[in-house]
Amino acid sequence: MAPSNFHRKHLSILLALLLFASYGSNTAVKAGAPVTSLFSFLSTQTADTKAYKQAYDLVVDQDWENALKAMQDFTVNFSSSSYVDDAEYWICYSRAKINHPAEEVFRCYDEFVKKHPRSSWTDNAKQEMIKLGNILAKTGSLSKSYEEYLKQMQQSQDDDIKLQAIYALADIGEEQALSTLLTIYEDTKSEKIQGSIIYMLADFKSESAMNKLIAIAESNASPSLRKKAIHALGDHRTPNATAAITRIIQSDAPVTLRKAALYSLEDSKAPKIIQIMEKIALAESEISLAKAATYSLGDMKTKQAEMALARILENAQNSSVKKAALYAIADQKGEAAVDILARTAQHNQDENVQKAAVYALGDTKSPKAFDALQNIMQTSKSIKVQKAALYAIADSRSPKAGPLLYKEAMGNPDKDVAKAALYAYADLNKMNAKGLLEIYQKTKHPEVKKAALYQIAEHSPKNEALQQLGQILKSEADPALRKSAVYAIGDIKDDAAVDILLFTVKNDQDSDVRKAAVRALGSIHSDKSQKALLEILKL
Repeated sequence: MAPSNFHRKHLSILLALLLFASYGSNTAVKAGAPVTSLFSFLSTQTADTKAYKQAYDLVVDQDWENALKAMQDFTVNFSSSSYVDDAEYWICYSRAKINHPAEEVFRCYDEFVKKHPRSSWTDNAKQEMIKLGNILAKTGSLSKSYEEYLKQMQQSQDDDIKLQAIYALADIGEEQALSTLLTIYEDTKSEKIQGSIIYMLADFKSESAMNKLIAIAESNASPSLRKKAIHALGDHRTPNATAAITRIIQSDAPVTLRKAALYSLEDSKAPKIIQIMEKIALAESEISLAKAATYSLGDMKTKQAEMALARILENAQNSSVKKAALYAIADQKGEAAVDILARTAQHNQDENVQKAAVYALGDTKSPKAFDALQNIMQTSKSIKVQKAALYAIADSRSPKAGPLLYKEAMGNPDKDVAKAALYAYADLNKMNAKGLLEIYQKTKHPEVKKAALYQIAEHSPKNEALQQLGQILKSEADPALRKSAVYAIGDIKDDAAVDILLFTVKNDQDSDVRKAAVRALGSIHSDKSQKALLEILKL
């Protein structure tokens, strides 16, 4: 429903009355004369205001039959009222709502616009005429006069009205619609209107529409309009459109436009488009564009696209493009993709590409990929690739991942690989303090033991973690490990840790461990920890 002009006018009246009241308060009045208050003045509205409000209330209630009659009566009884234009607008609007013939309602609005060109309702009426006239023109009635009306509306100063008229012209299939749109495009200075016309041109399959889109896409001064034209050309999917888009990709246009052109092709999945994408990925010096072409191939999800990705992986000179190919291949999810990734992880000469292939394998979540990752972890000579394989195994969420990581954390001869296995195991098995404690007890690497202490504090339930760490403090012979246990306890930030830390301050034989326990108490910031610190001062 259209907004209430009644309330807008009431606001103006109210402001006027406030000024009137202010003026009256400073003006002398005859002694004994009654002074009407502002509020009583408001309550004594003029007859036309009351009558219009009553009629407008019917509009608000959507009682269209009675609203129509009330507004018609109003125009007869109060023909000189400032609300006449409001009432006449609602007469047309109500007729539409109660399904009067569309031609009758159209003429009602047309008469309103001619009679009240400056009314605040005129734009609303014009928009309603466009909607109605579009229907009438399609049915064959009112066609000539309506087309003339649309052409007049193109000259409107209001962009929204002008756009509605242009859309309607294109929609009714008028023979001159295309030439009219092209003329308007050339004549207007509004980029908003030009952009809308570009999208409309995509619906015309004529050669002139195509040529205009190509010209805009290749040479317009506005990057925004060029991008819109590129998207419109992508919808055409004709040889001419594809050729134009390919020229843009291979041109020296800004990268954002070249990417837009590239993305506009990816939905076609045609063999020729796959060849174009592969060529860009392999030969383009702008790396971001080469990667975009690679990802677009991945989105196609066809056998030909997958084969193109395999060739890019093998032949691309840039490692970033190779990595993009790896992740695009991983998205294919098939066994062939797993085989390609596994070969790359094991045999590629670039360690960074090997790692990327390992992570991509993990992303496939395939049982076959898990076996490949396990093999890579056991046979790779690169510590970095082994660690990447451990993290990818954890990400796979395979039921076999936990036991494998547990075993490697306890027994791998390389401390860095063992530590990576511990972190992966802790992330996979959150709240499993028992397994972490067993790794702490059985590993031969002090670095893994320290890491296990912090993982116990971070991933285990507080009470269980404090119990285990407290026991380690009492039984561990290595002061460095006891010191790490103290810091791990302090990280838990719980009053239950205070007693353990205070006991350590009083009883541990190593001064560095005792000092660490004092610092850990200070990090807890609770009343209980403060009391413990005061007690220490008295020792």
